[in-house]
Amino acid sequence: MQHKYIHACPNWRGEGPRCDCVFIVTNLEAPGFRGMDVTWMLSFFSFNFQGSLYLCAVIHWYDRVGKSPDEPVVTAARQPKITIIHVESIFQAAHLAAPLPSQGIHPNNSYNQ
Repeated sequence: MQHKYIHACPNWRGEGPRCDCVFIVTNLEAPGFRGMDVTWMLSFFSFNFQGSLYLCAVIHWYDRVGKSPDEPVVTAARQPKITIIHVESIFQAAHLAAPLPSQGIHPNNSYNQ
């Protein structure tokens, strides 16, 4: 069995916040990642209501830019869009990479040199 940690910590090891990004299922009818959005995890919390425990997360939505996964994606949000969701809406942790230059990466760039 495999598991992953999703961090939402305001002060990680005294060095500032560590808040992971996650994929949220927003459309069960859309195929693959087209039915998901990327969010920034701000906090986890739970509460009891009428005998039921609800596990929740506070998230910050990123703006969706472009209509297909092949176009460059810009994840900077212009205005805060903060929402509370149920944790079962989280698909998995996301690792966001910066867009690469259009000319590509030089073949001599290597982590082992």
